[in-house]
Amino acid sequence: MRDLTYNASTLPGRPTASESAFAHAIKAAWAWLAAPFRAYAEREHTVRELSGLDERGLADIGLTRADIRAVIAGAYRRGGLADTKLDPGA
Repeated sequence: MRDLTYNASTLPGRPTASESAFAHAIKAAWAWLAAPFRAYAEREHTVRELSGLDERGLADIGLTRADIRAVIAGAYRRGGLADTKLDPGA
């Protein structure tokens, strides 16, 4: 029950008592700078994993080789490519 009590220092985005505000800002800046590289590495890892499957393995999950990049880009929909959205608010 003690873990469920409200403690402002344990909220995400707030420095703990042992961490200075400067150290927290450095960690946040590093996370912000590293995020695109981490996302790229994860995408490339997924491409390598899917590309490593044979045709039967891809067919088992409902994909073809031509679908791999669309899956990674988020533009794949079962039965074909998703319609492109011209309205960014849609």
